[in-house]
Amino acid sequence: MILVIDAYNVLKQVLSTTAISEKIRMQFIKDVASYIHLKKHMAVIVFDAGPTQWPYKEHVSGVQVVYSGTRITADDYIKQFAHENSMRELLLISSDRALCLGVQKDNVESLDVREFYAILQQVINKREHKALSYQEKAVKMSTSQDADLDEIMLQASQYVPV
Repeated sequence: MILVIDAYNVLKQVLSTTAISEKIRMQFIKDVASYIHLKKHMAVIVFDAGPTQWPYKEHVSGVQVVYSGTRITADDYIKQFAHENSMRELLLISSDRALCLGVQKDNVESLDVREFYAILQQVINKREHKALSYQEKAVKMSTSQDADLDEIMLQASQYVPV
């Protein structure tokens, strides 16, 4: 399945803001990449505008990220993508009614952004919880008794990325 994500529609509705920073954009891409890796899906994340007049595509962490450019909107890009890929299994992530109706003629189902975001967060949190539970099962392998070394290792373990 290919998730086609109307990115600003998701972020602006879920975060209840109109200003989306580069940091927020990159974290969202990272979250979607984690999700599709776990679920064995593909994703196309479409943002309005971008660095060029025409659509600009890049791959970030296994996700195709598209900036629609200044000549067409993300909605128009998504409609065109849906039409060109109508023989594939697509799922549109958007709450834009006009966009959802526009891709229905190509048999593309849609999912509300809040529903998708809740699922995304649930899967990511479950994954992070699993990673934390692995940390909790750390076992000392050495039989030596060195209190200084044990203290250093304990302090250092707080800074190990999950």
